[in-house]
Amino acid sequence: MDLFLVESPGKIKTIQNFLPRGFVVKASVGHCYQFPRTDSAININKNYEPTYVPIEGKEKVIAEIKKLSKDADTIYLGMDADREGCAIAWLIADYAIKDRKKIKRAIFHEITEKAILNSIEHPIQLDSQKDLFHAQQARSVLDMLVGFKISPVLWNKVKSGTSAGRVQSIGLRLIVERQREIDKFVPREYWTLPGIFLTIKKDQLKALYQSENEIPNETIAVQIQKEVEALADWYVDSISKSTKAKQPYPIFNTSSLQQFCSSTFNWDGKHTMSLAQKLYEGGHITYHRTDSLNISDEAICNVRKLITSDFGKNYCPAKPRTFKTKNKVAQEAHEGIRPTHLEKTLDDVKSCVSDAEFKLYEAVYARFLACQMSDAELNASKVVIKSKSSNHTFTANGQIIKFDGYLKVWGQYSNTKDEELPQILEKDKLVLKEVKTEQHFTKPPAAYNTASLVKVLEEEGIGRPSTYAGIIDTLIKRTYVEKDGKSFKPTELGCQICDFLVVNFSELMDTKYTARIEEELDDIANGERVWHEAVDVFFKEIRKRIVAAQGSESLKKSETTDITCPTCKRHKLVKRTGKYGDFYGCAGFTVHGKHKCEAMFKIGENGEPVAKEKKEVRYLEGVVCDKCGSKIAIRVSTKNGKEFGACSAFPKCKNLYSLDGTKIELK
Repeated sequence: MDLFLVESPGKIKTIQNFLPRGFVVKASVGHCYQFPRTDSAININKNYEPTYVPIEGKEKVIAEIKKLSKDADTIYLGMDADREGCAIAWLIADYAIKDRKKIKRAIFHEITEKAILNSIEHPIQLDSQKDLFHAQQARSVLDMLVGFKISPVLWNKVKSGTSAGRVQSIGLRLIVERQREIDKFVPREYWTLPGIFLTIKKDQLKALYQSENEIPNETIAVQIQKEVEALADWYVDSISKSTKAKQPYPIFNTSSLQQFCSSTFNWDGKHTMSLAQKLYEGGHITYHRTDSLNISDEAICNVRKLITSDFGKNYCPAKPRTFKTKNKVAQEAHEGIRPTHLEKTLDDVKSCVSDAEFKLYEAVYARFLACQMSDAELNASKVVIKSKSSNHTFTANGQIIKFDGYLKVWGQYSNTKDEELPQILEKDKLVLKEVKTEQHFTKPPAAYNTASLVKVLEEEGIGRPSTYAGIIDTLIKRTYVEKDGKSFKPTELGCQICDFLVVNFSELMDTKYTARIEEELDDIANGERVWHEAVDVFFKEIRKRIVAAQGSESLKKSETTDITCPTCKRHKLVKRTGKYGDFYGCAGFTVHGKHKCEAMFKIGENGEPVAKEKKEVRYLEGVVCDKCGSKIAIRVSTKNGKEFGACSAFPKCKNLYSLDGTKIELK
């Protein structure tokens, strides 16, 4: 028996169908090992050596992997080909399998029969990915050090329960600073004068008044309007025509996919990546976590054949197009995101995926075809309209799509449309039908949304495409940022954390410094840097900042009131800020290091303390936990609002039940 290990259960069925008899496919369901969530997880004095422990809830999966590995002749580690997948494979090899002689690393970038079979026919040694593993380990250690060393400072100085993240904090700073630009922006008034002219054939020609200087107010705009309306000698002064080529966009990568789906479908990054994951696991698209714009020679050959057969030779350029990513630290080993089976029609795929998945697939399909198609050709026209007796001028612009080229498949997502002008000739007389005055105000810079934030993170070289969705999701979950329509707006808490980190941890909040860390991680992955040396340089600087920050001014609200604690009737209540907002706590909570009065109260509408109501606990009748014998409490999911049963001995016992008393088996 041979064992083929993958990350996701969603891949099992597809891959099992491609492998020969005698293979067993098993999923690790993501990571199986992690750092313990303790301050001592990283041994700073021993080259930052981390400790790894099984992830809680993964005991059953690990036991199954160990059992299957013991019986297997050969074990193929088929986790994703990126650093994250390499780390999952490496740790399973070290802590679950342990026998490296049996292990081979299977590398594939798409879930197709050809790719899977090629991965077992030409496997690589796991040790050849040592540098990739060290790069991922360095990232994890850095993130852990930032979280566990800086977050306690935030608890003491800003608010309990808050946290700092190496990349998350940069995202927060971008959003905060953009909002402050918006808040201090002073709009400037200006006016335009659109006009409508009639040609000799009575066709309408829309044009815009041209002024050497901006028209600042209504008085001047109305004055020009009256002067223009008094003129009756308008004519076509000149008509200029040009042909311009419009090139297609590159193939999607993770960043551009998230940007496109945000602006086109109004999807957040998390939703986009979830749909892409399902398409990848189903074998419909190539690996979706990539910052590469590469396309394999075979894929280019196949798509050029398809373009020629379906649309004609003039839609297929003489040479294939190649694209280079703008991100200088991009991992170019992968391809961009493309369909895996061009022989399948859109209807074929539509029949086996959800509506949302197909919506995404259709865009990936169109983008891939378009990126290898001919340029679109546009005929642009500019008409200058003048008066014989004055210097007043209007211009009209139009364009006609002479050859649609790549717009043949990408047109539904493009704003390139025909804007045809009426047929006119130079010196033709025109009649001014009407001219209006329109007031405008300059606009502040736009607040960041998913598309624009992902774009700037990529351009600055901050984080990795696979992390962008998580960065945004974390900022929202921690209430540092809230959504206002599509836009992100920082909360007061988010602003406080940002300001504290900028003052006390300038390196952490510096985009160029953070981007340089990404470059160093790439150097580690390329074998050009020792991982723990790079971590050491970063952490030594951060440690200095931590010491200084501990002596800085606290932003945490704590105000002793004149209200006597209703519980102990001895101490005054103190108004504090906690994880869930302001509350009253007894000043006698700690006396000489011991907890004396633990009373806490909500703040009522009149500012008075209000006792927190105890929620009545409901239990499933006649059902007890089969593990510890405790009652089963009815809880409500915070994700979907649905009720379920949970052991009342939580967190010691974590058994879950449906409302009919059936135990829910966790994967």
